[in-house]
Amino acid sequence: FYGVHIDIFRPPPVPAPPDQPARVLFIGRMSADKQIDALLAALALVRKSCPDSPFVLLGGGPEEDKVRSWLQTHGPGEHIGRV
Repeated sequence: FYGVHIDIFRPPPVPAPPDQPARVLFIGRMSADKQIDALLAALALVRKSCPDSPFVLLGGGPEEDKVRSWLQTHGPGEHIGRV
């Protein structure tokens, strides 16, 4: 199992301030084994329900070009290369 086990680690929901949209942050290697396609599919769902939510994706890897292309098409968002 990779990632966070949500049955064990489930923080209480924290609402975004009413005047600001929620931000989405990803930090990690952009590779197929990290399921970047699933991340982009989830971001598309977020974009539908919260169109102004910005995405910040930190990292690099073999899927980096796919992420950059997705952000250009579905923005607003930014990719901040390797950290």
